[in-house]
Amino acid sequence: MINVNDFIEKLKENEDQISAISLELGMRIDDDVSFFNYLKGVDPNFLQNINIILIILGALQISNTEEIYDTYELEDIERIFDILLDNNKSDLRLWEEAIYFNHNVMSNDSKTHLFLDLFENELKKSLELINEIRSDLKGDN
Repeated sequence: MINVNDFIEKLKENEDQISAISLELGMRIDDDVSFFNYLKGVDPNFLQNINIILIILGALQISNTEEIYDTYELEDIERIFDILLDNNKSDLRLWEEAIYFNHNVMSNDSKTHLFLDLFENELKKSLELINEIRSDLKGDN
């Protein structure tokens, strides 16, 4: 059986490490060589965190170093967004970043419109839940 206190402690440690990695990456984002050198030393388990992935995708989009940007295409970033959205439909920041990328980087109006519609549907679902809870709370008074 799981020890909930141990789980909470490990969760806190993990979140603290993710926060520290995110902060360090954010400070290095304007120096893509430093950014990606630091990233090489990050425990691969943390590279699955969506916040860190979004920072990495941002760094890839603004990379000015030929040895770095010659290793991928913008379509690779697009595929990463598609994979993430398939499994993280309720992540607001992810939708915002994917919409921004498709509109401003890829200039893909049809995909941008599709993502806007899908995102709007996710927001409507969330608002319905919020309104249900709010209604329940009013009934409890």
